[in-house]
Amino acid sequence: MKILRFSLKGLLDVVSKVFDENFSGFVFEVEANLSRIKYSKKYLHLELVQFDEDGKLLAKAKWIIFDQNIIEKFKATVKWWDFKTLKKYYFIFRGRISFHSEYGFTIIIEDFDYKITEDIDLILEKLKKEGLLEKNKILPMPYPPFKIAIISSSTSEGLKDFLTILNNSGYLFEFYFYESAIHWNKAKEEVLQSLRNVYKDILKWRKIDFIVILRWGGWSHWILWQNDYQIAKAICYMPSPVIVAIGHTSDRFVLDEVAKISAKTPSEAAYFLIDLVRNFEKQLDDFVEYINDEIKFRLKEYDKHLDLLKVKIEDLVSYKIDYYANKLDNLYEFINSFDLKKLLNKWFAILVDENRKVLSKTYIKNLKEGDIINILVFNGKIIKAKIIDII
Repeated sequence: MKILRFSLKGLLDVVSKVFDENFSGFVFEVEANLSRIKYSKKYLHLELVQFDEDGKLLAKAKWIIFDQNIIEKFKATVKWWDFKTLKKYYFIFRGRISFHSEYGFTIIIEDFDYKITEDIDLILEKLKKEGLLEKNKILPMPYPPFKIAIISSSTSEGLKDFLTILNNSGYLFEFYFYESAIHWNKAKEEVLQSLRNVYKDILKWRKIDFIVILRWGGWSHWILWQNDYQIAKAICYMPSPVIVAIGHTSDRFVLDEVAKISAKTPSEAAYFLIDLVRNFEKQLDDFVEYINDEIKFRLKEYDKHLDLLKVKIEDLVSYKIDYYANKLDNLYEFINSFDLKKLLNKWFAILVDENRKVLSKTYIKNLKEGDIINILVFNGKIIKAKIIDII
């Protein structure tokens, strides 16, 4: 084991240098509870703690706020002198790590946000009583979702990933972008206003298949707007399904409970949309294949029916031809079997006048030798004949 000897100040200077070299360019965001608050004329000292699920202390650190504006905001936001109430608050701090040879390790707070631990269940219960909790969830899934309204910051890394994945998918998605702060103080008001703007555009007959709220990050930063009752209520009233894509966090949010789809990351939301279109495309392919198979089957059936009908027609035509041929032959034989004079004596209806009207019995009795008569034969022709002898 190597032993390095330092004076106290020398050791602290080395540690301070290490901190400056490794952490001076970073801003850290930390989630924690407060266990102690100490206020001086210039500063606000906070003791942050983290517990596990069983209430066991996992970590503790001292933080300090120098900025008077942040101190005033903290005072206005939290009744920090009421420790019973303070235990209900869950904080998200943003700050820089500092190490001073005199004051030691501290974290300088630059901003913060918070939530009250009971808020989620209270808000969900309220929305349930109002009949709104499932309103967005029960909306039918649009097919295909080509038109997407996006609520996010234009500088968000999550937005970049989301758009890159969709643009490389090969599908023609169309985006309507609603710029909104997603971090810190302005996020709540701007996200809510963006939802209102989307709602107004839909009422103006702008077709929007999905509304996607995107936020990237490692921890549950700036949690307030994600558990806000007004934002949750606005999502419930949306006429199009909402996807909440809150990046990389395992925390439970009100928005996840009321939106149609809750995605773990913006990337997951993008792949969900792609899968939805891909499934729709497959359904279309299957339907086209079904139609083609059905057409082929029907054509085969019609071919069978046509073949049967052709046989029937051929048989029927052949039968009719034979029938009429036999009838004509019989009629010809019938006519030839009679003597013309006998036919005339039996008043066979073949004697007609010039208008092809059958002669009456009286007219025939008055015929005499030398008269000309019209004989209508079986083929429809008129034969003129002279009476030579009357029997």
